[in-house]
Amino acid sequence: MSFDLSHIGLSIDEELAFKQLASLAERAQPAGIELFISMEESAKTEAILAVYKRAVAIYPNIGITLQAQLHQTAQHSSNLQANSSRIRLVKGAYQEAEHLALPRSEALNERYLLLLEQFIEKDHHVSIATHDERIIDEVIKRGWAQKPCVEFEILYGIRPDLSSKLKKAGYPVRIYITYGHEWYLYLCHRIAEYPPIYIKLLLILHLTNR
Repeated sequence: MSFDLSHIGLSIDEELAFKQLASLAERAQPAGIELFISMEESAKTEAILAVYKRAVAIYPNIGITLQAQLHQTAQHSSNLQANSSRIRLVKGAYQEAEHLALPRSEALNERYLLLLEQFIEKDHHVSIATHDERIIDEVIKRGWAQKPCVEFEILYGIRPDLSSKLKKAGYPVRIYITYGHEWYLYLCHRIAEYPPIYIKLLLILHLTNR
């Protein structure tokens, strides 16, 4: 289960967010449910990580999302406890200033792979959350996909052909599906993040329904 800390109190107070997160983790743990904290805009990164580190020291079923685009991610990742942390690595969906983040580019892909290599070397449990086949192909080529601590994560409805291909090849794939009353806002967010994927999807839906 993945969610923003801002949705459970971070925008009001860090302590409130921590208490809410701890309550969720305590209820989820007996059921074997993992909680993943989503990452938000860079201005909230320090507060999100502060709450996460307090909570994961008590509840190991909590994971954290890290954005490869942010320059500070390399520093933050080095401070995570090895051999236990659950990390969901994304490129990053928020528009950030150049001094804070890399734009979509080959340099960002290289940083993503570098961070991923560091996480794997430290035996973190890593979700590779990207639809970029260049990155996925490189992960497979380097033999990382065969490691027990690595899985792929694909958004539901986006590139089902890719998720099927990875599953048929024997790789673990987690399907990320949205739910709740604010699904439309999430959809708008994803359209703004990378319009070509949704233009293609809408075209396919249009042709299918003709």
